[in-house]
This record gives sequence, C-alpha cells and structure tokens, in this order.
Amino acid sequence: MLSAMISNIQRMSFHDGPGMRTTVFFKGCNLRCAWCHNPETQSLQPELTFDPARCVGCGRCAAVCPAGARRMTPEGPEWNRTRCTVCGACADACLTGAIGITGRLIPLQQLQTLVLRDEKIFRTTGGGVTCSGGEPLLQAQAVGTLLSAMRARGIHTCVDTAGNVPWDAFDQVLPVTDLFLYDVKAWSPQTHEAYTSVRNERIVENLKRLSTLADLWIRVPLIPGVNTDQITQIGQFLSKLPRVRKVEVLPYHTLGIEKSKRLGRPQRLFEVPDERIQDAAERTLLASGLPVSIHWK
Repeated sequence: MLSAMISNIQRMSFHDGPGMRTTVFFKGCNLRCAWCHNPETQSLQPELTFDPARCVGCGRCAAVCPAGARRMTPEGPEWNRTRCTVCGACADACLTGAIGITGRLIPLQQLQTLVLRDEKIFRTTGGGVTCSGGEPLLQAQAVGTLLSAMRARGIHTCVDTAGNVPWDAFDQVLPVTDLFLYDVKAWSPQTHEAYTSVRNERIVENLKRLSTLADLWIRVPLIPGVNTDQITQIGQFLSKLPRVRKVEVLPYHTLGIEKSKRLGRPQRLFEVPDERIQDAAERTLLASGLPVSIHWK
C-alpha cells in the first residue's frame, strides 16, 4: 500500500489556499533555505527533537534507549545523535514532552480519512486540502493519489511547491490540482544558491511552463538583506505570467529558530522586516500590476 512521509497535518488553516483548509506537510525538501520556517520538514526521514527547557532529568530516556545514544550526566541528559537510530523509544518514555519525533509514514488510505474529517467545513467555506512541506512533489505519486481522491469528492485541491523538481513531478499532479502555491525566493541565481543551496534556473523555467497550465498564487518570502533588493525584478517577471491570481508577500519571522534548535541544527537569524520594508515591497509589486497581499503585516 502506498504511504507518505508526513511531518504534520494542520486543520483549520486560513493561509494555504482559499477557504478553510487542511494542510498536509510532506516531509523532505531539496532546498536548504537559511531562514527555513519549517526545518522539521527538510529531511526525508523521521527525526527526534529535544527541548531542554522541558527536561526534568528523570533519566527515563537513557534507561530505554536500545542504542545507548542517551545517558545521564551530572550536567544533565546527553544525546549522541550519531548513535541514535530514531526508534522513538525515548520519545514514548518521556513524561514531559521534552523529546518528540517528527515524521511518520502514513498509508494513503488512512491519510485520506484524516483529511476528510473536515469535509463539511471545506464545502461551507470553499476550502479544501493543500499538500505542502518541505517539498511535496518529492513524493509526487502520493500527492497525486491523495488529491485524486479529493477531486473525486469535489473538494478543492492545492499544491504548495518551491518548484525545484523535474517536470515529471508536475505531470503527476496537474490533472488533480486546482491551484498551485509557488515560492519565488530570489531573482538572482547567485543569491538563490547562496541562501538555499541551489540555483533557480529550473525553478524559473518550471514556473513559466506551469503558468500556462494552472492557476497560481505566488509566494515571496521577504528577507531583508537577501531579496529585498530584487523585488522589482521579481515583479517584472511575474507580471508576464498568464495565470498569476495572487502574489503573497511572506515577511520573515523567527519561529524556525527554536524548531532548528530542537533538531540540533542551529539556524541563522535574519532581520524581521518592519512595516516600512513590507510597504515598499507591496508598492513595488503593485506597480507591476500584480494582485498583492501581505501576511502578518
């Protein structure tokens, strides 16, 4: 039975497409954005998280770890990540929730049942189901299967992608996707590579092609010092695409910092854009004739 590696299923989402939605976060991403807001979705494998502020030093995790990756010291718990097999025994034993596990394989039939819990709300609000991540198109077959089941019930479907995948992945989901949310993180290939680990030529070409075939909401993360000087070029490019229905500016926030700490992968801190920077980006995109909205303004 086909399964998907999922990090989270978020119900009652307002921000991932029209209406009230359930957003399924597929685990795994082939970008490494320096500001990543969902670092728990980067790896394709399950991962353990640890929040030291919630640890009371009871030692239960060390007692149950079959790999000897955890031990108690006079300074507190110690975790040898290289020995850890991510079996989850420590998370199950933890009484305070200091240890967690993100990512689990869910059979598609079970996943369909889970997202359909709010089917009545989808129909009432004009909402539906959004596949996000990470990069959901790394699991394109699973995405296509899930959204095909939703489409068969008349439920609106959406895919949130960064576009850094072979076109074949789009082919697998295009017939069953009503709307694509598509990230445009930078215009310069050099900037894109410096902050995400890959250049953006394939992303741009995929977006050009997709814009002739599907409705699009473009998402532009606003990161001062990274892409704020490229908003004009981004706007000029987007204004030439035929089926851009909305451009959403997503101001950088710091929620990914704490998530990264719990994963043991410290993340760089960027400047949070103030209202002046947000307004400038909005005016620039509006000047290109684009329908613009800003989250969290």
